[in-house]
Amino acid sequence: MKRLFLSAALALVVAFGLSSAPASAGTITLLKSTFQHLGSGDSVDAEQIDQGSFQVEHDFGSHNTHFLDTFKFAVNLKSVLKFDIKTTGVIDHLDFNLYDHTGAGVPLKSLSISSDVGGDPTETIVKITGALLKSIVSEPFVFLKMSGAVCGCASYVITATPVPPALVMFLTALGGMVLVGFRRAKGGALLSAA
Repeated sequence: MKRLFLSAALALVVAFGLSSAPASAGTITLLKSTFQHLGSGDSVDAEQIDQGSFQVEHDFGSHNTHFLDTFKFAVNLKSVLKFDIKTTGVIDHLDFNLYDHTGAGVPLKSLSISSDVGGDPTETIVKITGALLKSIVSEPFVFLKMSGAVCGCASYVITATPVPPALVMFLTALGGMVLVGFRRAKGGALLSAA
């Protein structure tokens, strides 16, 4: 048990050391934002937070059953592309569709988000890794299209960020240390029982 604790502590120290160094997680560059079919009292915003992330939002002033918000952006990442989607108010359905540079055809990634009847806030995390991330990075740019049906005073905010490589390395190392420690502890218990 002591070895397991020391291994976990060592992994934690190494990870914090790596994460305190400047992370070169990559860039996510918002190139263009288009909000179509805005309802009465709607407000919208799209901004590049830094070279690695952007945020877009749409506050709905009235019931809106037909809107299309399109965001064109370029991605240069080696780790993980993360979308944090937060909603407030009554969302009948909010469709998230990520397309290649043509902006048409079958989406690379899609999902539909709904709220409960009370319109309690929701948070949905979409993480893109592996082959899908490689195909997105190989595109000159990609399109994120949001559409759906929402009631008045509803809103969504999407923050696109990379997951720093140091965090991925830390979680992998910590998982490996726990697995090795567990196997050793289990093997030691079997030997003492014999």
